[in-house]
Amino acid sequence: MNASNHRPTVCSLVLSFAALAATLPAHAAVDCATPRGIEQRRACEAAAEGAQSLRRFSQRTRMIYAINMRDYLVAETAAVAERRIERTHAARAR
Repeated sequence: MNASNHRPTVCSLVLSFAALAATLPAHAAVDCATPRGIEQRRACEAAAEGAQSLRRFSQRTRMIYAINMRDYLVAETAAVAERRIERTHAARAR
């Protein structure tokens, strides 16, 4: 077997990988104020209960939704921080 026989195989593998990479969705933080679809709504509800609840939800539904926990934790962490700031300002205003 010489090297020229491997060239079409390598090229087809590279092209297949490029096509697959182009079809994968990009992940971004989810806005839990306006969830899109039932999977985002349920994941946001789980994230609101905490990281452990979100982890259980994502593990239980990983073959159905394939959610990225980081997307929901970032969104929920920002929402929790905002609520904490609002409570602090309300307490100082008293």
